[in-house]
Formats: sequence, C-alpha cells, structure tokens
Amino acid sequence: MSVHRMTAGDSLTPLGVQLMQPDESGNAVPVNLSTITNLSITFIMTDSEGETVIAETTHGVTIVTAATGLVQYEFEETDVVAGEYDAWFRVYSGTKFDTYPSDGGSLKVRVIDVIPVAVP
Repeated sequence: MSVHRMTAGDSLTPLGVQLMQPDESGNAVPVNLSTITNLSITFIMTDSEGETVIAETTHGVTIVTAATGLVQYEFEETDVVAGEYDAWFRVYSGTKFDTYPSDGGSLKVRVIDVIPVAVP
C-alpha cells in the first residue's frame, strides 16, 4: 500500500489515485468512469481516531482520465495538518455508490510538521 506524504500546509500538489476494482478473475483493473451514467465522485478523510477531517465532498475532486479511473483531490491548506489519515473516494451513479479502495482498506495520507525555513 502506498502512502501519500505531505508537509503541513501544502496544497499545491493534489492526491492522485487510479481507482481499481477486481475483474471476474479477481485481478485488479482500472475503473472505466466513462461508462458510468449520472456520475459524481466524492472524497472523504478521517484521522487515526476515525473522526471526520474532510466530510464527504465533491469540492476539489477532479476526474483526470475517465477511461482509466484516474482521479484527484486538491487539498485546502487548512485541511493539511500534521497527522496520519485514512481517505476514500466514492463513485456515485445516482444514489448508488462504490467506495475505493475497493478492498475494504483506505488510502493512507501522512502529513509531517512544517519544515522550518531558514531566514537569510
């Protein structure tokens, strides 16, 4: 499992993820978002205690490449504080949805304290 590492306050680089799901043989394949009708995607993040840090939102969520399931979430500066987090994307078709990662786990986000900047 990969971990998205950030420094507190960073918000320039989004969290990019390729959504995957098992095919009929159990092999992980990209989700083809272009085949989903009435599509919307949300992002959710909780802290290590399970408390909501980013409530389910479409704000900041972008589909980068629909055919290969590549999506991203752009953090707000105030959301990026030091700690360890679990995150998920949800793909909706109307009121039905699937949560990713689809294996029941989560995306891991690790934010370290601000790196001190030397004053010239």
